[in-house]
Amino acid sequence: MSVVGGVRSDGSVIYQDAADPEFQQDFGIGPGCESTSGRAVPPARLLALAEAFAVDETPSVFSICDDDYGPALEAIAESIADQLRPACMPACVADSDPTTERLDPTCTIEYSAWSEDGTIATWDVLPCEGGSVPADQDICWVPQTGEDLHEYCRDLGLNLEVELVYRPGFAVPRDGLAVGTCTLSQERSVDCPELR
Repeated sequence: MSVVGGVRSDGSVIYQDAADPEFQQDFGIGPGCESTSGRAVPPARLLALAEAFAVDETPSVFSICDDDYGPALEAIAESIADQLRPACMPACVADSDPTTERLDPTCTIEYSAWSEDGTIATWDVLPCEGGSVPADQDICWVPQTGEDLHEYCRDLGLNLEVELVYRPGFAVPRDGLAVGTCTLSQERSVDCPELR
């Protein structure tokens, strides 16, 4: 939750009467910030909401009176990126070929999205070919294991992350959902010794 509203550039808020009697009459309080673009009242309820949903106890609050919204938008984007989680398989996956050093998972990935006719279309997502999307496909998947496994998955003790790769120019559906099914390990203490 982020707020761009009537606060100072440092995110602090002031509550005081307005010097302009008309502004005071209209809003019942003075502006929280002013610029050449105008004046904005303190966003009391929005601030409370931002504080309730603060990440790391720091509310995401920016001034609408700043001349440049770039820093605010960059901070909001970074905050969203920091909260995204990789697609870790939520169980210990079996190794179909224990003779290799890397985990060789046996998985099927299905992708579903709404079609233009209002029905849900579902199709199999094939493994990528050398990290690239096959010519006749829009999406493929790459298993991330070992050292390539995202730190978040590794910290949970999991052994597989699924990375979807999209064909350049493919319009990724906003409501798309990928579901993976893998053969699970029968020897979790060997395949996923750190699993919690």
